[in-house]
Amino acid sequence: MLKNIAFLVSSAATGGGIQKSLSLISKALNNEKFSVTIISLFDYEEIKYDFGPKTTFLKGSLKGNVDLKKVFFKTYFQCKRLLSSAHFDTLVIEGLGLVPFIPTKFLKDKSLKVVVRDHTGMSNYSRYGLSWLGLKQTMKYSDRFVVLTEENEREYAEIFNGEKNKIKTIPNALDPNIINSPYNNNSKKILYVGRLSYEKGADLLVESFGKALDLINDDEWQLDIYGSGPEMDNIQKQISQQNLNTRINLKGYNRNIYSTYKEYSFLVVPSRFESFGLIMLEALKVGIPVIAFDCNYGPRSIIRDKENGLLVPQNDINEFSKAISKLILNKDLRISLSNNTNTYLDKYNYRNVISEWETLL
Repeated sequence: MLKNIAFLVSSAATGGGIQKSLSLISKALNNEKFSVTIISLFDYEEIKYDFGPKTTFLKGSLKGNVDLKKVFFKTYFQCKRLLSSAHFDTLVIEGLGLVPFIPTKFLKDKSLKVVVRDHTGMSNYSRYGLSWLGLKQTMKYSDRFVVLTEENEREYAEIFNGEKNKIKTIPNALDPNIINSPYNNNSKKILYVGRLSYEKGADLLVESFGKALDLINDDEWQLDIYGSGPEMDNIQKQISQQNLNTRINLKGYNRNIYSTYKEYSFLVVPSRFESFGLIMLEALKVGIPVIAFDCNYGPRSIIRDKENGLLVPQNDINEFSKAISKLILNKDLRISLSNNTNTYLDKYNYRNVISEWETLL
């Protein structure tokens, strides 16, 4: 008998980490055991990831970059309509911030299994916002609460000790289509992939890279920035103001990023906070070392300092620039780090992660 699973997400169409992770889960569950429906609050014309050939989609009517908090009641009634139009045994809510929009009758329904997956981490949001309200409702009504790192689990368990049995760590999975390739130790290109938004810290990266260039004597090194977002114009202005137009390239969104990894020497992750950081896993899988700020939570869960990459004190631009220049100037270190990039990836194995989801659902 098929288990009907519905995943509720703010948007199924954007090219972010939530959507990529969800697409991998959805594709894997397209089998004889599960029927999958993706419910998106935002309307869209096309999706960027493959969610599987048998997946059903339901779309809401929200458009543009509207703040859900500002259209709370519209979003609430839209959730009610979308959830009422689908038949499912399990509802997976992708993000604590979405929980307050779910009518209580669905959360209280004992015939319905409710799973909430947190993509942020408790330290990364205000205790008085939608996510905090969603967390309290999650602990009251949900059957299981999925977090991405063991650090997340410990943090939540300390506060909600009586509900700690609900909490389970299931990390994001590595895409099995990513294939390791020989490390390009002669590359003089640095890679950034991510949304151009405040939390991702592209502005910190531009400043750090500019400082790093002052520490080296090499005119060939380039920084390629893949992604788009609300900070795009500000980042372009910053690049121009620092006279880095010939050294930093804004490449936009890339649908085929996997094919470009082999061109790069190392990945930089300048996030102010990062719940997981799927891009780090992907880079390590193909043998590319990573430099990242030691922010909550992902980088320290994935990067082993001086083994498969370098961890830098959070938001310390001077140290980040030194780390960049260190890898630029030390080819042997880059090769040594590259040799260890696959050492700690077993827990993110696609089949292992999907097996945990199948058991949970």
